[in-house]
Amino acid sequence: MRRDREFERLVTQVKLLEERLSRVEDSIIFRAARGVGSWIAGQHWRYLGSKKPEPEPDPIWYRQLVELENSLLADHSQEWLIRPGISVEGDAEGVKEQVYPARDDGEYVLIANGGRLSPYALYFFADAVRADDVDVAYCDEDRLDAAGNRVDPVFKPGWSPELLHACPYTGGALLVSRRVLELTAGADRDPDSIALKLAGSGVRVRHVPRVLFHAKQAGTPSPRPAPAPLTATPKVSVVICSRSEELLRQCLLSLETTTYPNWDVVVVLHHLDLPLVGRYKGVRYDGPFHWALMNNLGARHANGEIVIALNDDIAVIDPNWMRRLVDHLSRPSVGIAGGKLLYPNGSMQHVGIALGMMEGCGHPGRAQFQTPDWPFTGMTRNVSAVTGACMAFRRDVFDRLGGFSAEFPVNYNDVDFCLRAGDAGYRIVFEPGALLRHDEAQSRRRGTLPGERHTFWRRWEKRLAEPDPYYPVYLRDDSERIERRPVLELLEHLRPGRD
Repeated sequence: MRRDREFERLVTQVKLLEERLSRVEDSIIFRAARGVGSWIAGQHWRYLGSKKPEPEPDPIWYRQLVELENSLLADHSQEWLIRPGISVEGDAEGVKEQVYPARDDGEYVLIANGGRLSPYALYFFADAVRADDVDVAYCDEDRLDAAGNRVDPVFKPGWSPELLHACPYTGGALLVSRRVLELTAGADRDPDSIALKLAGSGVRVRHVPRVLFHAKQAGTPSPRPAPAPLTATPKVSVVICSRSEELLRQCLLSLETTTYPNWDVVVVLHHLDLPLVGRYKGVRYDGPFHWALMNNLGARHANGEIVIALNDDIAVIDPNWMRRLVDHLSRPSVGIAGGKLLYPNGSMQHVGIALGMMEGCGHPGRAQFQTPDWPFTGMTRNVSAVTGACMAFRRDVFDRLGGFSAEFPVNYNDVDFCLRAGDAGYRIVFEPGALLRHDEAQSRRRGTLPGERHTFWRRWEKRLAEPDPYYPVYLRDDSERIERRPVLELLEHLRPGRD
């Protein structure tokens, strides 16, 4: 009874604070100040050069979340059920305090180093294994400061082999079945070494979206050294659809800065008559604007092993952009790769697409420069989809999928293509090193068509009903800004048995 009153008191306090913050953020003065600040920041941004300072995360939000979650878990202690046995290895503290006891003969082993386990860690790891019959599981984590307070949470994406090779994101705690542990013979008995060893093995991996490990050192993972570029140079055909001679000339001039040696361009000329010579070939298209049909036409006239769909309002920032995309597609398990696109003021336009956001999918981080709530926007990682404004794919993948769907003339064609590729077993990769500028929607109308939205939701209803596997549930999905959800919205996600 006392726990119930304490929990209600905490909820009431959070509600009052969120209401006050909402009134402040909705005020004219606050909005004007934020707008002026964003404009000033944009004027000082340079594509290459000094980096904008990263804003400080909000510590109050996380303290509230920790208090509410602890109270909620204590209230549901009667719900602990019998689950698979787990042994614990490593130097992590908190093993004896577990609600779900460790077993010396468990069929799974939790390897944890350099921190402290949440009292509910074994319970939620075991729950994940029981529900999905997985081989490996990892969790979100935070950091213990000098006073023992939990700070700096890191909310992780779902299983991402490309991100794992970019940084040790799986963290300091890893659950592995004894059967799979035999595959890591020769690797250090360390969570990161084991995860790397298993990255290409095809084992079943589950991300447990709960903060179950509290590290004693900085929580945000540091990037690994970048791998050396490959030397193979398969033919690349860039397909550009254009009805603007000015935009097209600017785009083609920018492409000439590309360092990759083996490429050509197929331009789908939409009601446009422009002579093209050399590595540039033109194909006429006289129908109404239809992004999918136009790019399918261009791909059929392309002779490269790799095709890159590129908007005509794109400009190259990093001359090595094409090399970086080609290297990902050299792996048969990767079907599609996309680059990082910036607006002219240097803010983010595309760092991967998330499902379930806005009208079915969205661009997390759009118009933001940086965010403390999602440290992976600048790291190579797997995503559900990438934008068709810069989308590289192998010809064999394109042929296997039958190209872009004609049911999506303007929007969703790129996301639909990526989701079909994912269903066919290919990984989708976002590569931030392929850096380009995007003057978005210069060549087509803004907004989405109701018919396309209906078709997209009907086709992908089951996928859209679930959280995006590569985007944390802790972050909002009603806006493309990368921001934390209000604490009270998270309560349903934090209740036992509802992950």
